[in-house]
Amino acid sequence: MATQPKTYPLDPSDQFEAVLIEMAELHKRKGADYAEDTDVHSNFRRAGDQLGVSAWHQCESLIATKMARLRELYPWRSGKKPKNEALRDTVVDRAVYSTIAVCLFDDDAEGGK
Repeated sequence: MATQPKTYPLDPSDQFEAVLIEMAELHKRKGADYAEDTDVHSNFRRAGDQLGVSAWHQCESLIATKMARLRELYPWRSGKKPKNEALRDTVVDRAVYSTIAVCLFDDDAEGGK
C-alpha cells in the first residue's frame, strides 16, 4: 500500500507562511490571466522559445528585471518614490518568479516541457 504524501498546512498567523500563501494566491491569479488552462507556466515556455532560451532562463531574466527595478526604486539610492508599483509588490513578484524558476528548472531536469 502506497503511503500518502505528507501535507503541510500553512498558518496565516505565521508571518513567513502568510507570505507563502500570498505568493501562491498571486501566482494563481496571474496564471489565470497569462497562461493556458493546461499549463500555468505556458507563458514562460512561449517567451523562452521566442528568445531561444529555456523557460527557467526566461524566468531568471524577469528576476533580473525586478532586481534592476528595485535598484532604481530604492528611495535611499535614487530619491524616487514609486508611482505605479509599491516596492513590496516588486519584492513579492521577485519571490514568485524565483519559485517559478525552480519549478521550470525541475521540469527541464526531468526532461519535461
